[in-house]
Amino acid sequence: MRALYRTRARDSEICALNPFRQFTFLNGPRSGLMLVLLLAAGCTALAPPAAPEPDAGPETVPPPETTPEPAAAAAPQRPPLTAEERATVAALLDRADRAIAEDHLTYPMAGSALDLYDRVRLLDPDNDEARRGLERIVERYLELALGAVDGRRFEQARAMLDRARLVDPDHAGIPPTQAQIDLIDGADRQVIRLDPVGLRDRTDAVADVLRQAGAASRVEGCRTEITARNDAEGRWIYQQMSSAGAQRIQARLNIGSPPAIEVLCLRR
Repeated sequence: MRALYRTRARDSEICALNPFRQFTFLNGPRSGLMLVLLLAAGCTALAPPAAPEPDAGPETVPPPETTPEPAAAAAPQRPPLTAEERATVAALLDRADRAIAEDHLTYPMAGSALDLYDRVRLLDPDNDEARRGLERIVERYLELALGAVDGRRFEQARAMLDRARLVDPDHAGIPPTQAQIDLIDGADRQVIRLDPVGLRDRTDAVADVLRQAGAASRVEGCRTEITARNDAEGRWIYQQMSSAGAQRIQARLNIGSPPAIEVLCLRR
């Protein structure tokens, strides 16, 4: 049995090859059985430990599935106007033009230019003539507002401006018109009524009044409105006012009656 023992290093080599093939039974069956047991035990003891399983690392959680948002549906295409609808649009546009010419802009609403253009846009939302027609309504209201300012009818001017805002509150012409109304309404005004007979006869008394008014008109920030019955009378009034000094005055002539002079000095 002593010949059967080897060093552990040698036994490991044997176990690695085939322990049951390298030895013979020297002393009978019982010795062979013992050898088998010893070799089996030795090979089990000498077997290298199993390698640890590699660490899989932290568990990876897959991202949640997302459902793609559906694409926005395209706006439905409007069908082209029928022949009957085109004829209706043309008739409405023609009536709207006549309503603007008659200053039937928004009130009463039925049959007004605004009403007719709105009806066109119900049939044809992209109609360029209807869009331009709304602009014409606003522009006419601005014109009426400034005309009311010239007549010093400030409440009427503001009423016209309010109607313009109802049609298009963002129109570019509304702010400057509002500023003009406020400027003139807040100015210092002096109105001089002229004697019609003395004005006709070009009297010295009327000429003196006109020269005094001319001196007041030369103040910085002041301007003059002349109302005369005809163009020749208006020119004579302006000449008398200008004769009081070398500096020319700013004046505007209005043909009307009764004759008068208004000196308007704007406040700063």
